[in-house]
Amino acid sequence: MQNGQVDRSHGVFIKMLQGGVEPDAAIYGAMVRGCVNAGWTAEAMSFVRNACLKNPPPGCKSLEAPWPSRPVIVPPDALAMLMGMLSRKRQDDLATELEAIIVVPAPRSVTRVSAMGVAK
Repeated sequence: MQNGQVDRSHGVFIKMLQGGVEPDAAIYGAMVRGCVNAGWTAEAMSFVRNACLKNPPPGCKSLEAPWPSRPVIVPPDALAMLMGMLSRKRQDDLATELEAIIVVPAPRSVTRVSAMGVAK
């Protein structure tokens, strides 16, 4: 996504939500990558927060703003791009927030079941 297309893509993103179309990981990844490439770290973080259901989409202040119905996992490469940009720009507060979003605690215990139904 080129810098000039980020604004247009954002408009399409909002129209998708308003039309009831749920953005998936690929859409969120494209939006985050586009914002990072344009140098818009705050907007990229807003898309990450929206994917995690923490705030409305960028540019939407209203509580009536469209929201995805469930959290979406933003692709790791897009998150890595954003983290790199935040580090280069020394935006430690946003980097810390992003780190907290992407670090998911491991489950306490995992029981794996083989094809035969026997726990391993």
